[in-house]
Amino acid sequence: MDETEYHLKATPPLQELLEFVEGLEEQHDIEGELEEGILAVTMPDGREYVINKHTPSRQIWVSSPYSGAGYFEFGGGKWLPKRAEAAKGRDLIEFIKAEIISHL
Repeated sequence: MDETEYHLKATPPLQELLEFVEGLEEQHDIEGELEEGILAVTMPDGREYVINKHTPSRQIWVSSPYSGAGYFEFGGGKWLPKRAEAAKGRDLIEFIKAEIISHL
């Protein structure tokens, strides 16, 4: 996939996750910020997710304060974990949403 196509596919899930976090802000002490392809999510306990586009590898990288590092690659219309066990078989959106909810 070329760089333009990569950005077209990698930006929407970051935006979707930001909107998900923003929907939780009023009920929970959680905060999200998306800037230049990097989504930072600060959890109520002060721990932080960093989810970012990694253009050279055409991946989305996740640094989770609870499950560690993960790498997602585009396939079958979704961002799938490079190592299936890392995200328990879920795609990027499902994995992050479930993990955030479980730590609120």
